[in-house]
Amino acid sequence: MELKKKKFLKSEFGQELLGTIQAWDKALERGHRCEDSTVIRDLAWCQAQWEVYQKAIKHFYGIEYHFTRTDEYYGLCTEDECDFLFKKNRELPHQKVTRRGVKVDGKWFWDDDLVLMHLGKTVNVTTNDTEVRIENLSGEVIATFDKSMGSN
Repeated sequence: MELKKKKFLKSEFGQELLGTIQAWDKALERGHRCEDSTVIRDLAWCQAQWEVYQKAIKHFYGIEYHFTRTDEYYGLCTEDECDFLFKKNRELPHQKVTRRGVKVDGKWFWDDDLVLMHLGKTVNVTTNDTEVRIENLSGEVIATFDKSMGSN
């Protein structure tokens, strides 16, 4: 059976799956800050739920997805990270512009205007699948970069 991702994610099953993964990501975030028994219970519940969803998707569609989580995004993907069932980009924390620019996912993004005009200033950095967007704290766009163009 072919998996039509958008249709699947809009289904009741897909919506419940998304809710579980979002709850798991939030519980993991809370877990970094404390060892509350509620957080530990939430983490165990989310993982157990995910394992059921994972088995069902593999059984019906023959695809094994895995939970993935980085500073830039979280979602469900195949082991080689070539196929995402869904990927939720998160707003990155505030960053200070350095002489190298700003760092996103291990890559540096910069241009002369960004560095010369904003060196040492704090900026907001957001990403999507194709671009890195840098805004001042007022929300004004300072720079936009093609995500594939960053340097290590």
